[in-house]
Amino acid sequence: PEDVKILRYNEIMETQQAVAFEKAKSHVGEVMEIIIEGEIPDDSVYIGRTRMDAPKIDGCVFLPLTGELMTGDTVMARITEAKEYDRLAVPCM
Repeated sequence: PEDVKILRYNEIMETQQAVAFEKAKSHVGEVMEIIIEGEIPDDSVYIGRTRMDAPKIDGCVFLPLTGELMTGDTVMARITEAKEYDRLAVPCM
């Protein structure tokens, strides 16, 4: 039944969110190579991913807009914070 499907879906998503957050949190403090995928000018951030993040499946890494990075560029950055699925980072200078 539809209500059972919705209940099961919500339970699975809650469990997965906790797993994803723990994984993201385990990288706080690490320096990682980030592949830039674009930018979000309204939020003043670049959006990227690490080599272990599958596009459109895993979370993203958000970095402050600094310098002139283009899609496909890579930058070394320190992960500073974990969100539910994503991570925040600052470029290493």
